[in-house]
Amino acid sequence: MLSISLVRLLCSAGRWGGALAAFGLLSGCATHNAELAIDAPAVQTNEEKYYVVHVGDKPTLHLRTKFISCDYANFHDELKDEYDDCGPALSSGFVWSYEFDRCTSRDRLAKLTVTGYQQAGLRDFMPVNGTLMESESTRDPPDSLVASASILVYVYQSAVDIAVSLPNGTPDWRLSRLFLTGEGGRKTRIRYRKTPTKGFFHAEGPDTSGKYRVYYEPSVSEISRSGPTWVELIVADETGATTTFTQKIETP
Repeated sequence: MLSISLVRLLCSAGRWGGALAAFGLLSGCATHNAELAIDAPAVQTNEEKYYVVHVGDKPTLHLRTKFISCDYANFHDELKDEYDDCGPALSSGFVWSYEFDRCTSRDRLAKLTVTGYQQAGLRDFMPVNGTLMESESTRDPPDSLVASASILVYVYQSAVDIAVSLPNGTPDWRLSRLFLTGEGGRKTRIRYRKTPTKGFFHAEGPDTSGKYRVYYEPSVSEISRSGPTWVELIVADETGATTTFTQKIETP
C-alpha cells in the first residue's frame, strides 16, 4: 500500500504544485513530517532502538506531525499483519492505545508503522477487521500520503519457573500457595490448577530425580514494571509441613 500511496502523491501534485510533490517524494517528506512514539521503556543498542512491553499491555501511541497535518492515519502491526485506525486527528497528530497480545523474539521484533494522509474527497484507505481496504472509485481524487513513521517493539511474557524438591514427603499442591509482589508492593495470590489454566499455577513431575516444576505466566497487572517482581512459593506436603521457595523475575 505504501508504494501505491507514493505514486498517488505524485499524481496529486496539482494540490501542492508539481515541484513540491516531487521534492517531497524524493527527500522522504512523509518520514520527515512524522514522529512515532509509545509510552513504554526504550532500549538503545548499537544497531537499533526498540521499546519493551509485556504481553497484555495496552500502552498509548503518539504520532506527531511537524509541518503538514493529516486528516486520518492507519496503523500496521507487521508481526500480526493487521491494520487499525489511529482514531480522530488532534491538533498535533494522533493519540491511541493498542494491546499487545503475543510475544516476539529478540530476532524478530514487532515493527509498527503508521501512515497519515490528507483526504481529497472520500477516504481512500480504511482498516476493516484488521485488513486495509482501498477505495475503488476512479472519479474520486486520490488522497496524499504526508506522514510515515515506524518503531520496533519487543513483547515479552514473564514467567514463574521454580524447581521444587522437598526434604521429606510429597507436595500437596492444593494446600500450597504462590504469591507475586508487583508494582508498589502489591501482593497477589495465585491458586493451583491441575491442568495449565490462565490465571492459575500448575505443577509437573516428579522427574527421575524426584523434582517437581511449578510454572505460572503472570498478567501485566501482577508484575512490577519499575523493578524486579518477587515470587514466593510455599509448598505443603501431606503432613502439613511447608517449605518456601523464592524467585526474582527481572524486567527486560
